[in-house]
Amino acid sequence: MASTAATTIQELLSGADQLDTKDLSAFSLKVNELLAKRIQSGLPKQEARLLLRINEGLPVELLERANRLHEKRRNGILAPAEQDDLLRLTAEIENRHLERMKLLQKLSQLRGVPLKSLMNELGITPFAVHG
Repeated sequence: MASTAATTIQELLSGADQLDTKDLSAFSLKVNELLAKRIQSGLPKQEARLLLRINEGLPVELLERANRLHEKRRNGILAPAEQDDLLRLTAEIENRHLERMKLLQKLSQLRGVPLKSLMNELGITPFAVHG
């Protein structure tokens, strides 16, 4: 049964990888809604609230704008005003990541498990750093 579930998850991820950013974001929100329903029925409320916040994700518009500006920077065509915008967006993404890590730390303390173990259990990896 486990290999069937793993295959299904892999197929879902492969299909999700084919979606454009807006559809992927909509899909992600629906998955989070399903997760929230299951969590609310089986976890203490404080853990459920933390998991919902942890799984919120970044707004699509923020990611799209940051990605466009990173691409312009890589191509050497980033205007000074765009550089300022990229720095602001990067700071916002980093702040959101920091908040998520604080929520994960709080959840790991509630569960009495190391943060790294919790992240592995939830399938959470650190955000990629743009170069």
